[in-house]
Amino acid sequence: MTLIISEKNSVAVEIGKAIGATKKCKISSDTKGYDYLEGNGYLVSWCVGHLIRLCDPDEYDPKYKSWSIDLLPIIPQQFQTKVARETAGRYKALKALIDRSDVTDLICATDAGREGELIFRLVYNQAKCTKPFKRLWISSVAPASIRQGMDALKDGHAYDDLYNAAVCRQRADWLLGMNLTRLYTKAYNTKLRIGRVKTPTVALIVQRDQEIKNFVKTPYYSLTADFGTFKAYAQMQDKSAAEAAAAAGNAAGAGTIISIAQKERSEKPPHLYDLTTLQRDANKLLGYTAKQTLDCAQSLYEKKITTYPRTDSSFLTADAAVGVVQMLPQLHEMFQDAHISGGPDIWASNIDSITDDAKVSDHHALIPDFNYIQNLCQDDIYSLPTAEKNIFFLILFRLISALSPARQYRSTLAHIDIAGTDYEASGIDEIEPGFAAVQRQAKAYMQISQEQEVVYEKSQLLPPLNEMEQYPVSAITCTEKFTQPPAAYTEDSLLKAMAAAGRDTDDPAVREAMKDKGLGTPATRADIIEEIKSNGYVKVSGRKLLPTDLAYAMISVVAEPIKNPETTSQWEYQLSLIQQGNAHPDYFIGDVVCQIINIISTVRDSAPAPKNGSFDRPEIGICPKCGKKVLDTPKAFSCSGGKGGCGFIIWKTIAGKSISSTHATQLLKKGRTNLIKGFRSKSGKSFDAHLVLQDDGSIKLAF
Repeated sequence: MTLIISEKNSVAVEIGKAIGATKKCKISSDTKGYDYLEGNGYLVSWCVGHLIRLCDPDEYDPKYKSWSIDLLPIIPQQFQTKVARETAGRYKALKALIDRSDVTDLICATDAGREGELIFRLVYNQAKCTKPFKRLWISSVAPASIRQGMDALKDGHAYDDLYNAAVCRQRADWLLGMNLTRLYTKAYNTKLRIGRVKTPTVALIVQRDQEIKNFVKTPYYSLTADFGTFKAYAQMQDKSAAEAAAAAGNAAGAGTIISIAQKERSEKPPHLYDLTTLQRDANKLLGYTAKQTLDCAQSLYEKKITTYPRTDSSFLTADAAVGVVQMLPQLHEMFQDAHISGGPDIWASNIDSITDDAKVSDHHALIPDFNYIQNLCQDDIYSLPTAEKNIFFLILFRLISALSPARQYRSTLAHIDIAGTDYEASGIDEIEPGFAAVQRQAKAYMQISQEQEVVYEKSQLLPPLNEMEQYPVSAITCTEKFTQPPAAYTEDSLLKAMAAAGRDTDDPAVREAMKDKGLGTPATRADIIEEIKSNGYVKVSGRKLLPTDLAYAMISVVAEPIKNPETTSQWEYQLSLIQQGNAHPDYFIGDVVCQIINIISTVRDSAPAPKNGSFDRPEIGICPKCGKKVLDTPKAFSCSGGKGGCGFIIWKTIAGKSISSTHATQLLKKGRTNLIKGFRSKSGKSFDAHLVLQDDGSIKLAF
């Protein structure tokens, strides 16, 4: 028997179908569901992401239960691993299959990438397995792709360099996080969570906030000439000159067309969604957080409605493209009421534009799942929770947009002389809307408001104009305006910044290593954003992400390499060399250890005072039980009395709803909040309620 181990259950099912292993089997009669698939000489089972983790410091030595700078650095001589508690049952099932006497060899079928390789190898090593294994390397779970991959299996050790790079990344992150979180926490007597991705992400938000605060507005003067059927504009820095130009233009009453330039342009359709671009659009158009979008996409995937969400590719493989073409007629029929421009034949004719095997690593782009769409009807989609339904339609319309023709338009720029001042009038005349029509239909179908829709630059339609002709001006106005600071980050713009971070380097080799990398991965960025919120580094105001005083203080004291995305750039470059077999893992880990030791030594000798912000937790009111301060902590609003105090606490999440500092302040001052919308019952139903403070200090919901 050959045991195939995939990264997730859904992939195991598809592999089983492709190779004739479809019999569902249990290891124990107590098992809920099934443990593996069997057939045709194969057993097929699966992980659920990472089953094996690195041990915590106190598991190497109990002395590390105490956080002390004197015990740093913590550098294991040999890194040890453990089975993750929450997935112990899945590991136990795999271990039983690996140990079966009739299992002679294994096939690694985890995701085709660095982390997928690590997931399998950790399980293989934890089980102390010595049986030979091969590698199935596929980027699509279409049956033809799986069978082709099975015909091209390679010896598992051909990917040892990939595994070495993965384990180096894992261990380096552990060394940095475990040592520096303890270092800065004890140095400043405040819980400061430090991470290679988390800390520079906070630094991005702090830097943007500093740019906004330090921005000096500069006045300028905008001249608007109203010709009735169109408008022209000029801009001046000097107020008196602008006012004089407006007066002279009004006195002249007409302007002369000096030049007209027209160009016919073509705008290509957008790429398909990878996870990051889906999260960005969902935040921009629907206000969803990156985590909400990922959760919805994951749920749709598990319901077999859309494909695997944690992808960094915006293209399809050739075999997936075949499935998409076969799916298009049914999608067209299912959503006829959306009146989508084009049709299956037109869309299919453009399939090559979104197909490129070379641009797909682990998984192809996010699309409706062509393997199962034939089993669905429109009612199945409309019965989904609202957020999931909206995410599905974003994915659906993105696919159709990407398969639609280019947008054709004509741009016009006219220069007009009015009393010696040069004015410009520009406009766009759409010739063929192409994919733009689909995007407008999507907006209407999903009822996305005009304010939320940010797709096209608004532009006037110019009438026919002739050079050297005069046109009457009805009025010229002069308005004082000011230059504007950069916008605060939203999750949309932060995701974009994280994806691009670390590429601004003069070293071309490092730039190449960072291509398509950035801070974190598409799969982890949502969790990073949620972590920096829960760690107290970021507060949310509307859609804006704003740094707290804690974030300012932390960034002002943490060592430069740790908060600089350039560190990630250097790491990725070194890891790419290891992956290519051109660098030794020990040298990389040695460099990381040296850097950490230097930082510890510097802080131990003289911890710098924070230049900005404060390590003090914000005070939001007085404890109703003991009269001490109630502080804003990462997960709750808690009495400052601590563990030995009265124990008063207001959790920041109650019945699935985030409780803000405003809510907590109302509760402490008035004993009751205003009506809060959006709580969720255990059955998933939404309801509205007040929070009420009881005499014993407990918090209750009042309807």
